[in-house]
Amino acid sequence: MDSLREDMLREGLGCIRARYLSDKVVLLTGEDGVLFKDVFRVNKDALASLFEILRPWNETEPRGIKVVWLRCRGLPLHLWTYDYFQRIACMVEELVEVDKATLEWERLEFARLKVSC
Repeated sequence: MDSLREDMLREGLGCIRARYLSDKVVLLTGEDGVLFKDVFRVNKDALASLFEILRPWNETEPRGIKVVWLRCRGLPLHLWTYDYFQRIACMVEELVEVDKATLEWERLEFARLKVSC
């Protein structure tokens, strides 16, 4: 994202805010009081040089995969198993990784699970 922001500044697009959503997807909006569609109309070529695809926001479009860490507090010790952690993660999407300190029972106030969603 830092590199993208630098490229946008170099192209004179400092009035556009880019926010990471997932994978290779970013949300572009105008900075305070600036309408993105107005900036887009004037800077189509500069934006096209920075992005593979530019399209309006669509709530139904898949947003790609995000990976997040979950902290699970209050789990009884008899549930501190990899199989149970997978069951918890399946409520979100899929278990990617269990924190080493969780697996080794170094910290028992919470379990940390990395999940994709």
